[in-house]
Amino acid sequence: MNKLKTQMNRLLVLLGLCAPLFLTECKKGTDDPFLSLRSRRARVEGSWTMKSGKLNSSYTNSSGGVTTAGSQTYTFNHTTYSSSTTNNGFTTTTSGSCSMTMKFEKDGKMEMVRVLDGKTMTSTGTWNFTGKIGELKNKEQIVIHFTSQKDQDLSANFQGNFTDMTFNIRELRNKKMVITSNYTDAYSDGYTGMGTEEYTLEQ
Repeated sequence: MNKLKTQMNRLLVLLGLCAPLFLTECKKGTDDPFLSLRSRRARVEGSWTMKSGKLNSSYTNSSGGVTTAGSQTYTFNHTTYSSSTTNNGFTTTTSGSCSMTMKFEKDGKMEMVRVLDGKTMTSTGTWNFTGKIGELKNKEQIVIHFTSQKDQDLSANFQGNFTDMTFNIRELRNKKMVITSNYTDAYSDGYTGMGTEEYTLEQ
């Protein structure tokens, strides 16, 4: 009986030592699975297609005793979109076709292709995770650094860090990823701008 108990204890210890080899990543994003058998990088790598998304932006500008304000909202549903733009109380709405794909390579290269009403923009560059920053966990954010962009009218190449985009990874599963971004710009001359983005991507 004692020998059996000893063997069971050794087995439990061995399983405890081996667990990190199989349960390679724990939860980082708000809606992440509690545990995953695949590393965070392995889950990001591959080709992704936008299934849904939304983009909201707004601004206020107070200067010389006059205040102006505006907002814009885009709602994406896989291959269609609708938008609403408001400027000083006047609102216009539009709708049309859209798509977005993102490809993250193992070697750190990436490509994003966005199509809106038949107009295509292709952006290429590199990607990586951020480390632990403040309250953010390690690999909770993904940084995209664009080195080139091209559409039907214009092409451009970029150098330096100005073209970086940073997304929070709210959910990362084997075939699903939800990324979000938000910003606020406040200037001493009375201008304030705010924006949020959220995209659900699937493989």
